[in-house]
Amino acid sequence: MPHVETTIGDYQSGYHGERSAVDQIFTIRQILEKCSEYGKDTHHLFNDFNVANDSINRHSLYAAMKEMNIPQPLIALVKATMYNTQCRVKIQNKLSEPINIVNGVQQGDALACLLFNIALEKVIRDAAINIRGTIFYKSVQILAYADDIDIIGRTQSAMIEAFTTLEKAAKGMNLIINQEKTKYMPVTRNSHASYPHYLEVRLYKFQVVHSFTYLGSEANCDNDISAEIKKRILVANRCFHGLRRHPRSHLTSRHTKILMYKVLIRPVLTYASETWTLSKTNERQPSLFERKVLRCIFGAKQEKGIWQKRYNYELYEKLNEPNIINYIKVKRLAWAGHLICMNNNRTIKKIFNAKPDGVRRVGRPKLRWEDGVDQDMRLIEVKNWKRVALNKDERTKLLKMAGVHHGLSSQ
Repeated sequence: MPHVETTIGDYQSGYHGERSAVDQIFTIRQILEKCSEYGKDTHHLFNDFNVANDSINRHSLYAAMKEMNIPQPLIALVKATMYNTQCRVKIQNKLSEPINIVNGVQQGDALACLLFNIALEKVIRDAAINIRGTIFYKSVQILAYADDIDIIGRTQSAMIEAFTTLEKAAKGMNLIINQEKTKYMPVTRNSHASYPHYLEVRLYKFQVVHSFTYLGSEANCDNDISAEIKKRILVANRCFHGLRRHPRSHLTSRHTKILMYKVLIRPVLTYASETWTLSKTNERQPSLFERKVLRCIFGAKQEKGIWQKRYNYELYEKLNEPNIINYIKVKRLAWAGHLICMNNNRTIKKIFNAKPDGVRRVGRPKLRWEDGVDQDMRLIEVKNWKRVALNKDERTKLLKMAGVHHGLSSQ
């Protein structure tokens, strides 16, 4: 069904070609950054459904497919895969009686992801939420990754109205809001302490939070990346301690130890790091963690019969690769190039290029994500990087140059 993907709105990045969780994480960070710079309030309601994939009403799903002009033979094939489905529960060596399954898409089925997107698209259409444009020029915007939905409103009332229509439309697809996991995060000029602990919307009570972990990355009212970096270090540290026997083992080769760090630990530390706006203070923390791991891998050195810790430059000489800050900045440059090459109709591209109406706040502005990219490009002496990024060969050459440039590193 290659043509069906075009029916899914651009608000959705889950189970969607050439999209990832980083798209939505970057979009939210850009909204928070630009609204903070121009003194605009936003209200975020992070929605969650109860067992979304297992709850979808199949008859409503088939009706949605028909409404989206999916050919009847394809709908019939989907029905055939779901007809008379059963499951059994196994406890030790005993099997329960067969249980008929009448709702939900089949977990593990290659079509399950696409079918869920179709179901959610039907909900969004019935809710009549405007999915075009950006929050800078309208009252409500919606972002989604599978069933993880962020309703963004310029005012609390606009956000509540969008949620109410979405909740009513979702019931038609048998999708029920999970009150415990749904959180409300106001990002306003007012003190967060002035808000009550809960937001009441009809029969629901949603907890008011200062920060929320969306798609594995923390978004907060201050758009402060420091909290996210501390969280990534904490998670990476757990991963490191789970593997601690191997980096210290004399039976494991040094090459294998380095490979374990690069494949198992470093990706955890740098998840969504291409969306980070790094200050010098932020750069110090990942560097400290990386050197801790490298010291465990390479051990101490012996000079004149005395064991000593290795200096920082000695660790990186043995690693023979750029340090973690260089790695993050190269990832950010690669993401910047990917962003520039996106279609101009993409929401993420519109958010990046947008300049909100209004006047900037008085005082020194906060460091912006694009400022960090511009600074890195100046260090590697690249002018007009947006033009360079449009050429695939030049972009590849630029990234190779950045990967070995000492100016991007921080020790």
